[in-house]
Amino acid sequence: DLVETSRTRPLNRVEQLAYKALKGPLPVSLSEALAVYFENHPKGRDKTYIKKVTSYWNKLVHFVGDVAVETLTREQAKAFVSHRLNQGVRRSTVVKEINIVRAIVTKAIRELELSAKNPFEAITVPSMPGSGSEQREPFSLDEHRLLIEKALDASDDIRLIALICAMTGCRIGE
Repeated sequence: DLVETSRTRPLNRVEQLAYKALKGPLPVSLSEALAVYFENHPKGRDKTYIKKVTSYWNKLVHFVGDVAVETLTREQAKAFVSHRLNQGVRRSTVVKEINIVRAIVTKAIRELELSAKNPFEAITVPSMPGSGSEQREPFSLDEHRLLIEKALDASDDIRLIALICAMTGCRIGE
């Protein structure tokens, strides 16, 4: 190489790293990883999906910075989980966020053939006391009757849905 042959002394460590950076590919930033994810995902053009995923991803980028994917560590992943839980975010929401983050990092590593491990792989999201993950008590018989009575009195869509749920035992999602 021209740089190496025209020199009279060997390159120091900083010069070696600079030379390597000039010759090799640049590291892939987290913002670039998100673009790769959308380019290679079936819902990558769905505006609603993009908005949801981007909001989850931006929380990570805000926490660690727009660093290179290959520099993410397991400690950062654990710290991010703790940070979100300490913000009062429900465990189930943190699990959703981590699942999206894991998928984005995995997709970037696979598609860009990066030599990195996904630090979010098999990460544990612990339950936090008072995080809302306690079991809810079912309605009492009197509460159930009152719900049906009030739903019958009003005939708007919301109360009809509540009436259907109360009479069939199904959930809103069903």
